Amino acid sequence: MKHIIFTMLTAGAVIILTLDSCKKETYAPVAPGSGFLVTSPFALDLVANHWVNYANEIYIDEFNGILAPLTSHTNGNVSVFLVTGDKQIQIDHTVILFMGNQLWATTTSTDLKINYRCANAKLPFTSLNIRVALR
Repeated sequence: MKHIIFTMLTAGAVIILTLDSCKKETYAPVAPGSGFLVTSPFALDLVANHWVNYANEIYIDEFNGILAPLTSHTNGNVSVFLVTGDKQIQIDHTVILFMGNQLWATTTSTDLKINYRCANAKLPFTSLNIRVALR
């Protein structure tokens, strides 16, 4: 009986000492409104697949608020690329010809819009892979 009690007390002491020796890290709280820190190189991969047809045969896929965490720390220095296979084609400073029609991106400090001018009533694709990167 003494042997069992001694074994239980020893096991309990070992468990308590082991758990007590674990390091506990404390983290400083994040100030409200500070968001998160984004450092270069950084890339955000998106899929444009919610197209809305507007007048003048323009389809637009909007990513509202997606750039707010990036631009708050980078002064708006982001680039937007169309990703096709192993190629990335920049679309935020120029209009490119893609599948026979014009494709370009517009950005604000918080929003990203992918624009596609298509004379046909139907898009020739269902989705596009987009990459947003810090400059």
